Amino acid sequence: VAVQKFEAGIEDFGHAPLYVRADSQSEAGRLLAMLRQSGLHKDYGDTLDNLVASGPANVHFDLLQPLHHDESGGHLQGTVDLAGVKLVDKRFDLEFDAMQGQARYGSGGFAAEDLAVRHLGQDGRLSLRAGGYVRDPARAFESELAARLDAKVLIDRAPEMAWLKPYLEGTSAWTIAVNLPKVAPGAPAPPSELRLHSDLVGTRLDLPAPLDKPAAEALATTVSAQLPMGDGRIDVAFGQRLALAARTHNNQTGVQVTMGSDRVDRDPPPSGLAINGRSPTLDALEWIGLARGAGGDGDPMPLRAVDVQVGRLMLIGGIFEQ
Repeated sequence: VAVQKFEAGIEDFGHAPLYVRADSQSEAGRLLAMLRQSGLHKDYGDTLDNLVASGPANVHFDLLQPLHHDESGGHLQGTVDLAGVKLVDKRFDLEFDAMQGQARYGSGGFAAEDLAVRHLGQDGRLSLRAGGYVRDPARAFESELAARLDAKVLIDRAPEMAWLKPYLEGTSAWTIAVNLPKVAPGAPAPPSELRLHSDLVGTRLDLPAPLDKPAAEALATTVSAQLPMGDGRIDVAFGQRLALAARTHNNQTGVQVTMGSDRVDRDPPPSGLAINGRSPTLDALEWIGLARGAGGDGDPMPLRAVDVQVGRLMLIGGIFEQ
């Protein structure tokens, strides 16, 4: 890494610490390669090894090193100004373009708050935190992206939810968080965590009642899953209207739907669709039709069980109270 400005010294050889300050106008890929050779690789090697970066980056380095054992107050810190950097995370197949903003780093980690980015052709804001900069001390790494995204694009990353794709249309503001937990020495790495939040304004839901929704209507929606997708359970809550949990195993998907709640009260079946809970209204035949067609040609999602208390049952063109 080329260094354009360098300053070092000891103000008083008897008492003062060593200071080193440097400025570099460099390239993000070279900086990343340097970080892989630094002490940060011991704790964040998996993250650093899976990142690919390119583009201009200006770095300020600030080291204060006490020279006596009885001295304290040293530090290693600095900033990195990003000016149109491209960043790729190979683990999660994520790509960010035109990244601009400032990151802070120190001997214990780094943080980059509210970076301007482009993701899937949309403008967004990205925050990254690692080590001593995380907000939850149980985590080693935190990331959060806020952007307007097409719900179908998000569904493409979740095989367990593929059956929902034909019933979603539009784009909405989403907040997507990916969190990596700390790993104890010698212990297996726990799964990473994915969380999504949206009010779904701009997205139409063409699902049976009570989950039908025009695009202009708000519906607080949350999604949580383990990463990588397709190898665990995914939970979705559409406000208090409906919660569902889906799990795929041996090419079979089981979905549990609990109405009138923001969480399911039982595990998904091994395959097929099970529905329970309470709802002010229910379009029974439409839900049965959805279940029959949800798995696609040759791979139906059979309706395994229905146990729902309904205020208004919509059936064969009629409405039945209670």
